[in-house]
Amino acid sequence: MIEKRKTTDQPVESVATSTESVADNYEVNEADLEKIQTVRGIDSTDHVFGSTTAPVKVIVYSDFACSFCAEFEDTLKQVRKDFGDQVTIAFRHFPLSDLQIESMTAANASECAAEQGKFWEMHDLLFEQNKTGKLSLDQIKENAIDLGLKKEQFNQCLDSQKYNEKIVAEQQEAKSFNVNGTPTTFVNGEMVIGANPYEDVTPENGQKIEGLKNIIGRHLNDK
Repeated sequence: MIEKRKTTDQPVESVATSTESVADNYEVNEADLEKIQTVRGIDSTDHVFGSTTAPVKVIVYSDFACSFCAEFEDTLKQVRKDFGDQVTIAFRHFPLSDLQIESMTAANASECAAEQGKFWEMHDLLFEQNKTGKLSLDQIKENAIDLGLKKEQFNQCLDSQKYNEKIVAEQQEAKSFNVNGTPTTFVNGEMVIGANPYEDVTPENGQKIEGLKNIIGRHLNDK
């Protein structure tokens, strides 16, 4: 059974007053919890940063067109820096809408880059461009050139939306784990909803939000 930790992806200062937090969409009753499957472990179909033998495995369901996901990448980069080979991070697609052009195009771009061994390089560029509002088809094709990818192979892959089926399949599978929004993270099976900060924070309502640093630390201490 998944351990469910309710958090929010709203900015910290707005936690106490927001009534539209994405986390509110994750309320489930006990009957629903019994139906939730345990998240699929990391396997050969995943894009993985770090060693799969690391004691803590972090699985992130994300969307390249999601602004909160782009912010959360800063937290994940800090995790990579501070925890090193103690943590493995796996990225999985969860486009907020399979009809959203930016989400599906960017997701396909990452997969097309992966064909040429450049998934994480494209991943990082896409999230940086999300922050600056430059996530467009033309820019994505420029990324391929900047990363030294074979232009014709990449463009053919991207224009055909070659990986739509894989991307939507990951999204649908995630729903069986009660993933309904992005980012959603599993730390050794513990569900963390929203763009948690790296360090613990306490907003004005006094309810502490546990940072990813301490969540990972707890799981390391359990080993």
